[in-house]
Amino acid sequence: ARIADLGAVGADRWVLSDQAHGRITSVTTFDASAVGAVRRAPGVTRADGLVVLPQEVMRVGRRLVTLNVIGADVGGLGSPRAVSGRELRGNGEVVLDARTGVGRGTTVRFGGRSFRVVGTVTGRTLIGACRSRT
Repeated sequence: ARIADLGAVGADRWVLSDQAHGRITSVTTFDASAVGAVRRAPGVTRADGLVVLPQEVMRVGRRLVTLNVIGADVGGLGSPRAVSGRELRGNGEVVLDARTGVGRGTTVRFGGRSFRVVGTVTGRTLIGACRSRT
């Protein structure tokens, strides 16, 4: 596995599969036991799994929205801190960027799974973990 810098999710490094061709632009996986191995590594104080899916399509009623999905353990590194509504508490919930225009309580779909919007965030981006200026 490779280690790269990462700040916006509350970590100072992240671990990627050796098969990853880009930091966050390719979808590769490794066994969940790898997270446990990282947790046990010298100097590691915390390790959580994190999934980044760029350019996913979300269905909101009849409207389709293309966005980046970040999947994190509830309360784990990368778990979104809602600025409106509340943070994630369990499966079937999602926090969206306010720019989607999708309100709390709305049901959205990714693939065949439904999620209830429980909160919103602002300024989350995959571009250098900085706020978008547009």
